[in-house]
This record gives sequence, structure tokens and C-alpha cells, in this order.
Amino acid sequence: MLDYDFSKGHIGINLYSALISKELSEEEKAKLIAEAVEEVAKKFPNLEKLSTKDDIELNKLQLQKEIKDVELKLTKEIKDVELKITELDTKLTKEIKELDIKLTKEIKDLDIKLTKEIEGAKSTFIKWSFGFWVSQMLALMGIGFMVFRVINQ
Repeated sequence: MLDYDFSKGHIGINLYSALISKELSEEEKAKLIAEAVEEVAKKFPNLEKLSTKDDIELNKLQLQKEIKDVELKLTKEIKDVELKITELDTKLTKEIKELDIKLTKEIKDLDIKLTKEIEGAKSTFIKWSFGFWVSQMLALMGIGFMVFRVINQ
């Protein structure tokens, strides 16, 4: 085994320096590369978990598809809610019109009833007024007759 220490300095520079050395055979160079790879694996234990550009692109495409699916679901949900709102609006409009018709009829009925009661009260008032005026006139005539009688005596 070669005695080359990759733990000190930059692994890439150390490996390059060792490989350009003309003293090493091809087999020794291959061993050096293997040792450098092992040292890199020791220094960076999570290296296998890193994503490649292809992995990132694949994830990007999957995310875009998921976003489109969510957008489609949301669009459908929004349309459903808008439809329910329209149905409720139609129902409320119909109920308001029915209430308006009912209230208008009740108001007309009350107006007719009140008019009849007012007319009845008018005639009663006129009767009582006539009776009061007649009695007042008779009382004034009586007083006037008494005064005339006292003056003529």
C-alpha cells in the first residue's frame, strides 16, 4: 500500500500532485485514486445523499405536477362554492319576493280595515258633535230667553 496522507490539505490538489508524479505505476495511481475516494467518503459521509441535477429536475417536475393537481382541485372547489352561492342567492331572492308579496297584502288589508274604522269613528264623532252643538244651542237660547225675560220685567 502507498503511504500517502490525504487527510492534510486539499484532497484534489494532493491527488493531482501524486498522479502527475512519473515515479508511480498505473496500478499505484489507481490505488491512490481509491484511497482519495475513501478519504472523500470519510470527510463527507452524506455525499451519497446529495441530489444530482437530474434528481432536482425530476423533483421539480413532480412538484409542478402536484401544484397543477392542487390548482385543478382548488378551481373545482371554487366553482362548487360559487354554484352553491348562486343557488343560495336565487333561493333568498325568491323568499324575499314571497315575503314582500305577503307583507304588501297584509299592509293593504290593514289599510282597508283601518280606513273602515276611521270612517266609522267619523260618523260617530259627527253624531256626537251634532248632539253637543244642539244641546249648547238650546242652553244658550234658554239663557238668552231668561236674560230677555228678566230685562223685560
